[in-house]
Amino acid sequence: MALLFEQLESVFCNEFAPVPRPEIPPHIAENLKHDLREYQTKALQNFIFLQNSKPKNHLLFHMATGSGKTMIIAATILELYARGYRNFLFFVNTQNIIIKTKDNLANRASAKYLFKDKITINGKDVDINVINGSFEESRAEDINILFTTMQGLHTSLTTLRENSVTPRDFTDKKLVLIADEAHHLDNESENEQTWFKTVQNLLATNKENMLLEFTATARLHNDFYNDKIIYDYPLKKFREDGYSKEVTLLSSNFTDFEGLDDKALRMLQAVMISEYRRMVAEENGISLKPVVMFKNKSTKQADENFAVFSKLIEKLESKHLAHIKEHSKDVTAIAWLQISDTLVSRLKIAFAPEKCVLIYGTSADKERTLKNLNEMEAPYNQIRAIFAVEILNEGWDVLNLFDIVKLDEAPTSANKTTTKEAQLIGRGARYFPFSLEADDRYKRKFDNDLTNSLRILEEMTFHSINENRYIKAIKSELTKSGIADFDETEETTVTMRLKEEFKTHPYYEKGGVWVNKRVAKNKDEIDGIKSYIPNFKSKNPTIMLTNSAVLTTGFDDAEPSSDTNLAPSTLKMSDISPLAVRSAINKIEFFYFANLKKQFPKLCSINEFITSKKYLGGVIWTVYSDNETPNINEYEKRKAVIALLEEIKKGILKNNNDYEGTKEFCPEPIKSKITDKTIKVKPKPSGEGMKRKKPPLLLDKLDWYVYDENYGTSEEMDFVAFFDTQYASLCQKYEDIKLIRNEKAYWIYSFEDNGQRFEPDFILLMREKKDKTLLQIFIEPKGDQLLDLDAWKERFLLSLDKATNCKAKVGLIVDDESLKIFGLPFYNKNRENIFATSFEREFI
Repeated sequence: MALLFEQLESVFCNEFAPVPRPEIPPHIAENLKHDLREYQTKALQNFIFLQNSKPKNHLLFHMATGSGKTMIIAATILELYARGYRNFLFFVNTQNIIIKTKDNLANRASAKYLFKDKITINGKDVDINVINGSFEESRAEDINILFTTMQGLHTSLTTLRENSVTPRDFTDKKLVLIADEAHHLDNESENEQTWFKTVQNLLATNKENMLLEFTATARLHNDFYNDKIIYDYPLKKFREDGYSKEVTLLSSNFTDFEGLDDKALRMLQAVMISEYRRMVAEENGISLKPVVMFKNKSTKQADENFAVFSKLIEKLESKHLAHIKEHSKDVTAIAWLQISDTLVSRLKIAFAPEKCVLIYGTSADKERTLKNLNEMEAPYNQIRAIFAVEILNEGWDVLNLFDIVKLDEAPTSANKTTTKEAQLIGRGARYFPFSLEADDRYKRKFDNDLTNSLRILEEMTFHSINENRYIKAIKSELTKSGIADFDETEETTVTMRLKEEFKTHPYYEKGGVWVNKRVAKNKDEIDGIKSYIPNFKSKNPTIMLTNSAVLTTGFDDAEPSSDTNLAPSTLKMSDISPLAVRSAINKIEFFYFANLKKQFPKLCSINEFITSKKYLGGVIWTVYSDNETPNINEYEKRKAVIALLEEIKKGILKNNNDYEGTKEFCPEPIKSKITDKTIKVKPKPSGEGMKRKKPPLLLDKLDWYVYDENYGTSEEMDFVAFFDTQYASLCQKYEDIKLIRNEKAYWIYSFEDNGQRFEPDFILLMREKKDKTLLQIFIEPKGDQLLDLDAWKERFLLSLDKATNCKAKVGLIVDDESLKIFGLPFYNKNRENIFATSFEREFI
């Protein structure tokens, strides 16, 4: 039997009659502080669709550590509030997760707070009310949240105490139970079986109660959960999509030096790498304070190692750093460091005692330290090193943890130890967001650029002993969990080299690739609502008035079916008093004048917005009623205006682009952009690159390809093979034909779609023999699975030759000749005929 999320996916992706995914409603999108990522949007769409069609009161979200489960929790709270729920009970297995989640959901002063400062749902302001005792404290129009541990919830319900949650709370009020780290409810131990039964009993006390479970480690094929797992986003998928750091292992076996043993030298190696990360970030204008975590087996060991580390930093000299560098020649970060007294001073300041913390379960100031550790990325937080036992294995959300150093030497049980360590590494693998130009700041950018210094900001290093059995076990566990990919077939490093003959070609010496820029969109041209919603007023909004009930619908909704007896009439905006219209506007913060002015720079006043035909003035509703002369009172009119405003708001937000790609293109020099590239590939039995094509394609022998090999995707290789078949025909009309593999060298920005950044895989340069016109063609091979997702890129490519305006930079382009810029449809092997038709029409 297919799992629930598989059934939903088959509905949305049905080959013959796909059902569209629901839109994320404004009460979610506009009340969250951060934009939803694509997979978070899909998770919520599954939830909304199910609740609209076949509601279930028990669901489980299976999502990777670091994927933002708490954001989904916040979004579902907003959605369920809009559906009439007011009381939420959040429970989890450990107190430190409670501390973190309170900051996420209820502490406006926290940097980790997920809601906007002002929550507005259906025109009403909504507050967060933290319940400290029982739900007798709940307030009718607030989001009321009680935070407790699983153990605390079980005890409260089995041992009645004053001012605590009671069984009555679950019969008198409809509640939403939110279980985080819910795998602890999965019958794993005797205690957890008891908690599981307690939660199931609570769910059954009221037919409207709901239970939402969240975990990264559910057992998917479990008969009990088959119809409850609403979304699945495992660690492997999370990593492959680029949302996590890449995990690297660094094992050491240092010989003693100046009284420092292998453990002390391993600690020093880690802080040197950490400081190198910070230096790279500083050089690139990125604010980063990388953190090192030292993992200890016991509280006694943690105390001892903390003392050793403190003394190590205090007595640090350049000779210690030189020793590490001498014995770390294969570690790029160490190799790049210049050993000097300046570096010694940096490390002493960075890892001074006040910037290091010690924490374990019995720490006297555990709660205060945990709160501090949950705000590691905050500018005021200066912590660089953490000495911990197991207290941070679950529920610790930190993005700037880059190094974990294993200080407990020999595991007694490799399997048990490596499983726990893999979980900890998973916490460190959360990606630290940063952006370069218009990059997605939440995704890795340098997977295929091994020589880029910024790559080290996308890696997390686990430092351990050099013991073969242990290394094999931890690699196996990390691969099994999806955190990393240490395949038995090890990756190999290869270099794509520019051919020497291309380095003497005029394209390389003096030429450039023409690209545009991303700029803030000029909204001065926006003149009314139609600038955002083209069909505004082309079809009247409607009002259905039947049985004394009013239902307003949007511009695109169908009219009543012809077999109804509803008679149409009209309602003009001018028939509604300005006071009622202003009252409706005041219900929706989006239409406050300060915000309207941002959307419509030419707008002078709220009165103009109400009366001008460019805005609300002249709006005419079509009213369908069972009464030929319907009597619509002022309340119903105001309701109609509010519904209209919500439609307008939705349309503006959908089409509101703050950025755009310029229509003007300028050349960027090839010589400084197109260089040798070092990448990692997995060896194939049939050979590497184009040599494994049938028949083999020897790119190093072909004049038209500027690199000596191509190690791209199968789709990219298929395109190169296709191009080889067209080369002879091209030579009839063109000369100087060069195909360039674009590996993070050049970007272009969409004219629409908020100026999204796009890095076409190939750039084809060639010159017409007849009039010497230079042609620059952007080409993007695309696999089947990405054709729909990246459709905006294809639209952009196809618009290039119709919209570009080229402006030369003196000295860059040869002879200042004319230039034409083209884009082609995606190349896809399964629809190669579409690409071939376009290619031949334009160039053959």
